[in-house]
Amino acid sequence: MNKLAKKYLRPSQIPTKACHGCGIGMIENWLLQAIDELSLEQEDVVFGTGIGCVGRQTFATWGGDNFGATHGRALAVATGLKIAQPDRTIVCIVGDGDAAAIGTSHLVHAARRNLGVVVICEDNMGYESTGGQFSPTTPAGYVMNSSPYGMVEPDFDPCDIVRRRSPTTASRSSTSASRATRTSARTRSARATR
Repeated sequence: MNKLAKKYLRPSQIPTKACHGCGIGMIENWLLQAIDELSLEQEDVVFGTGIGCVGRQTFATWGGDNFGATHGRALAVATGLKIAQPDRTIVCIVGDGDAAAIGTSHLVHAARRNLGVVVICEDNMGYESTGGQFSPTTPAGYVMNSSPYGMVEPDFDPCDIVRRRSPTTASRSSTSASRATRTSARTRSARATR
């Protein structure tokens, strides 16, 4: 077990619960590196999550305080928590459903309020834990179980919503672009702690 996992995670939740080949474990590792580089301790950070692949991965994995919200509501809970405990770093790990479907209104208002909550959307462009349903971020023409003739609706990027509503940073990366993703995680974490 690596030193960051020992320092920040619950030993019973290691190794990762992510499916083989999924980027969730890599994102979690980069986020732990960013938290460690900022010299934050478990008691400084609260992890929140929605439902789906990211919820299964992050809820109860973090060794410190965490919460699991109903689908699409992680940012609503994070907003209340940040108002009540402004000195804590709140990190919300959400999926494309939480950010681009049922939770879109909460994303818009969290960006508008600019409370300093770190939001990481792990977008796999579909609802994989329910068998491959399309989501609002599924590219047009993409074939999935629920769109066997290709996605007919245009997709959208949740980062566009945040960019229009907030002066904070919003960026998009891929787990295959590890350097950009690590930099993005560090930037978000640093800004949330100011």
